[in-house]
Parts: sequence; structure tokens; C-alpha cells
Amino acid sequence: MLRPPRPTRWWCRSSSSWVTRHLRRSRTPSSTVKTLSPDPRAILEPSAVRLGLVAGDKADALRQCGAVLVDIGAASSAYSDALLEREKSVSTYIGEGVAIPHGTNESREHIERAAIAYLQFPDGVDWDGNEVQVCIAIASRSEEHIDILQSLAAVLMVPESAAALRDASSIDDVIALLSPQASSPPTEGKPVVKALMFYAPEDLRVEDVPEPEVGPGEIKLRVRNCSTCGTDVKIFYNGHQNLSPPRIIGHEIAGEIVAIGDGVEGWEIGARVQVIAAVPCGDCYECNRGWMEVCQNQTSMGYQYNGGFAEYMIVPREVLKVDGLNRIPEGVGFDEASAAEPLACAINAQSILGIENGDTVVVFGAGPIGAMHIRLARANGAGRIFLIDVNDERLKMTADAVHPDEVINGAKVDVVERVKELTGGRGADAIITATAANIAQEQAISMAARNGKISFFGGLPKANPTITCDSNLVHYRQLRIFGANGSAPHHNKAALEMIASGKVPVKDLITEHIALENVLDAFDIVKRGAAIKVTVEP
Repeated sequence: MLRPPRPTRWWCRSSSSWVTRHLRRSRTPSSTVKTLSPDPRAILEPSAVRLGLVAGDKADALRQCGAVLVDIGAASSAYSDALLEREKSVSTYIGEGVAIPHGTNESREHIERAAIAYLQFPDGVDWDGNEVQVCIAIASRSEEHIDILQSLAAVLMVPESAAALRDASSIDDVIALLSPQASSPPTEGKPVVKALMFYAPEDLRVEDVPEPEVGPGEIKLRVRNCSTCGTDVKIFYNGHQNLSPPRIIGHEIAGEIVAIGDGVEGWEIGARVQVIAAVPCGDCYECNRGWMEVCQNQTSMGYQYNGGFAEYMIVPREVLKVDGLNRIPEGVGFDEASAAEPLACAINAQSILGIENGDTVVVFGAGPIGAMHIRLARANGAGRIFLIDVNDERLKMTADAVHPDEVINGAKVDVVERVKELTGGRGADAIITATAANIAQEQAISMAARNGKISFFGGLPKANPTITCDSNLVHYRQLRIFGANGSAPHHNKAALEMIASGKVPVKDLITEHIALENVLDAFDIVKRGAAIKVTVEP
């Protein structure tokens, strides 16, 4: 059975996708606005719209896409093979039942002219586990198609428009939907709010957007705090595989309920709430086993759903379905509540790791998550705790706040030898690599004591995800190595409780408060490591 398209949002499978890269190239600097001038009919002509088709599988659908482009004189027959070749490296599924087949860069020699074809498959086509009902096949040598793609982005951001695109019954309907003038939602006479919009890597803008309206099964928040993390900086420079423009980003969210959609019970206007970042589906095998943090269908705030760098936002029904909206306890500020999400990730990791009373713990990474790990390890009964980083200023700033028993600069000393020296040659009982560094994981294995435990908390770069592991150390020392992937809804509740009880204070870790209009300054502060935790206040 095909997996139905996700009902209300748009996303892309790869940050290096054709859409993201080409939108980025087409963008003018953030201080200017590009005018959408070309007529879409110059690229999407009536003869390229095909309704009511049937395809046996994805390959069949791709061949039909190629055949239409050939039929209208936009490409030679060799371009059809290029559509199939592209799918081997990256799926062109972008969500909402839509795929955008296109050839490889090398196949541009087979393109006769710029064109876009619309192919509708009402019964759906299995596209790597997703159901595609519309293919928008693209032939382009340069930038002629960009306006259509920007229009497509606008269409897919609005559930009703996305449904209309899938269900179009006439050629004129299709062309009208993809017209820049038609798909750009009018704002005249409607209330607008400030939000940080991601358009492409290094093209993020604080601008006026229509104030979101709450729908059935949803809740609307006045965002009070949305804190930043290293992931936001990575998105700024590189985008993300699950995020496509335009999107309001921000996933560490706390705010106040201002509107409640039909069918939502148990909440009231004015309630102070925190929102989970990772959203499990609640239905898959992993979710049913209680492993929501590794849900195979996980989505995220600020990725598939608009996030918290905005004055107002919508909590989608997917969050409410899994009990992912949490009341902020009395005495806990909005800024502290927004930090519950990263603390929830630390709670997940340490619950898997199993720190025991008196354990000697090493934490790699002197960022905010490293600071939280140290405080959480103390609360979990750790004995001595050592903090490792390669930046003296960052080490001092974090150490002054959380007071590890030893600070080690890995740029100046052999950290493995230093840990062994501090432990009489035995090594550390528990090690947490809260940094995206290959060498930290390798050093963690080398410094672990017999029967030691290691949490690979920080993921590695996708371009360099491997390490060298002496498996004999793992075998003969009986080491236990664990992964840790984000958090589940119940970890967020536990985080709020630990903050409220004072077991893991976070207030003093939030060392910078930034207004929304200066949110890009917050990213720069995080990048430079000039603060422990930075929060944005819309």
C-alpha cells in the first residue's frame, strides 16, 4: 500500500537538490527583491499539460515525463534516460504528492529549449515509499524555470492550493495555479507579522508575512522565545536535506496560546506552552514500541512545518496527535522553556547511556549542549566530570557556568593521555561526544575504561561520517557504544520538570537575548561561540 502524501506541508529530500541550488543561484542579495516577470506560459505551455495518466511504477512515470518533453520539442530522446539517472543519486520527490523530475547536469546538451511539463497521475505512483500524483518535469539549461519553481513553492505552502494542483481538471487550471501572480498570496488588507524566511543557503530574510490562521485540529501561538543552536547555523550556510524554501525556521520554541482550532480539547487561551521539535508519527513500528525518538516517519518544526522565528506560528495537528505541546511549569520563563528541547535530547542520550553513581564522565564539546550534559550528569549521580574542547575562551565561559572538575584543551594536550592520567590509568566510565568531530569519537573509544559507556551524541558530517575504531578495544574492554537521536515527546516533559525543580538549571546558560529583527546576529554569535546559549525574542 502506498504511503499517502503528508497533508499540509512541503519538503525536499536533499539539501543539495536541484531546487535549492538553483533557487540559491537565482536569488538577488537579501536587501533586494527579485521581480517575477516572465510569463509562465513561455515555459509551461498548454501542450505540456497531461491529465488523467496512469503509470505502473516510478520508472514508467519518468519515461512518460521524458516523452512529453520530447513531444513538445524541448529535449531529445536521450534526456529521458537522464531523468532516470538523476533518480539514482537523489529522489526528486518534494512532498505534497509532487515530484520534479529533471536530468543530470551532463544531460543539458540534450535540451533543445527551456520547458516544464505537468503530468497528473490521479491513482498515484510509488516514489520511494511516497505517493506522487503530479510530476512537474523540467528541461532547462539555465534559469528560465525559476519563476515557475518559486510559484510551485508558494502553491505547496498552502494546503488548499497543493490539493488544487493535484486535483486540477483542466489545462487552464494548471497554468493558473503555477502563475507567479496567481500563486503569490495577496497580503493587502490582511494582518502581517515578522518572520525569518529561509530561501536558500545564505539567503535568509526577516520580512513581513501573512499572519497565520489557525485551522481545525491546530493551535496558534504568540511566540515568546525561540532559541538557537548549531543546527540553525548549519542551515544558514548549507540548508538541510529535509528543508526546502521558502520556510520559517526555528525549532526551540516557547509561547502563549492565542487561538484554538475546531476539535482541539484540553487547552485554553493564554496557556504558556513549549513545543517539541522532532515530531514522531505515532503510528509506525518504532512509535508503537515506545521508540518515538527514532520514528521512521519523523518530521520536525522549522523543517516540514513553519517554525518559531516568527511573531506567531501554528502548532500543527501532528504535534498535538503525539502529545507534543507541553505546559510550562510555574516559575519557568519562556526563555528557559525554549531550552527544554536541547535538554530533552541530553536526557534521551543519558537515559540510554546509563550514568551510575560515582562514574567518571567526560564530555566533549563546550557548547550549550555540553553544558547541559554536565549538569544532567551531576543530577544523575556522576562523580568527577571532565570537559574537553579546543577553544580556550569557550572552555572558560562554559566552565565558569557549570564547573566541571577538569577542563582539557584538546588543541594543547593529548586528551586520551590526560584522561588516563587523571584516572590513574583506568580511563573514563562514561563519555559523551557532544560535538560533530570524528576525532572525538575515536578518542572516546581510546579513553574509555573497562566496561565503559560511550554516547555518540553529536552526528558527523554526511560527507565524512566514518571513524577508525580499534575493535579489539571494544571487545576486550567490553565497551558499550550508543547512538542518540534527538528526543521523544516525553523527554521534553521530563526536561521541563528538571528545569522547574532546579535539578538542571538553564537560566544562567542563556547568555544572550536577541530581538527577532536581529536574528541573523544571533546566528553569528552562535557561529563564533561568543555565548553559551542565544535566544531570540519575537
